[in-house]
Amino acid sequence: MARPQSVSVFQRVEGLPIIIVFVLILILFMYLAPQVFLQPFQYTTFLSTLPPLILLAIGLTFIIGAGEIDLCFPAILGFSGFVFAVIFKEGHAWTTGVLEANGLGALTAILTEGVVRWLGVAIAIGSGILVGVVNGVLVAKIGIPSFIATLGTQFFWYGMATVLSGGKSYALRGADQSSVWHWIVGRPFAGSDTVWVAQIPIQSLWTAIIVVFLWFILNRHRFGEHTLFIGDSNGVSRVVGIDVDREKIKLFTLMGALAAIAAIFLTLENKNYFGNQGQGYL
Repeated sequence: MARPQSVSVFQRVEGLPIIIVFVLILILFMYLAPQVFLQPFQYTTFLSTLPPLILLAIGLTFIIGAGEIDLCFPAILGFSGFVFAVIFKEGHAWTTGVLEANGLGALTAILTEGVVRWLGVAIAIGSGILVGVVNGVLVAKIGIPSFIATLGTQFFWYGMATVLSGGKSYALRGADQSSVWHWIVGRPFAGSDTVWVAQIPIQSLWTAIIVVFLWFILNRHRFGEHTLFIGDSNGVSRVVGIDVDREKIKLFTLMGALAAIAAIFLTLENKNYFGNQGQGYL
């Protein structure tokens, strides 16, 4: 009888070598620059600035795992960020005016400023999903290579954001007084006596939840299995019954949604929408 082969700890724990290298590099930085890397404020800053990048990275993990590429996500940061900023800043006044002009003023009691701003969150995410679906259809149904398709849509949606915004920035004054800000990028431990704990942002928690959920999807769900199978071979995937076109559209849709969430994080954290938002993220 053949003896069972022993499995090393490196094989049992997925990604352990990468984690070890990361920890060693961090220890080296702490030794070389303790005045920076031993300060708690350094890490609370990371927790507020890294979530958009992490969301984009996890979305691209799925896209690249399927053998494709998405160059459109910086434009979604700009376009969805603009959609959110406009509704956050001007949506309530606009909806109130429209309702009163049509004799529906009673509905203004329901569509309060807070409700309209939460609708802005949903609409902004919806705009990212729309862009993702368009990208997926161009790649999966029309057959345009993803590099070319998403590069083209990047220019288009950047152009849309620039034309609609007029290249202007939108300052979200008083954003930190809104429920949207508190629930999406607020500081849940603001009452803590420890200053650095009070600065921990809630978007780091939402990002961690999303990352863990998508890790399970990629590694433990049929969708993740199909994604990696498609990345190995489009042809074989079709032969075994995987609807490759549908799965690719799902992938680009997921990327669009994650980029839109990143745009909301970015806009709320800065309390400002910038005309060039998203540029430099590629």
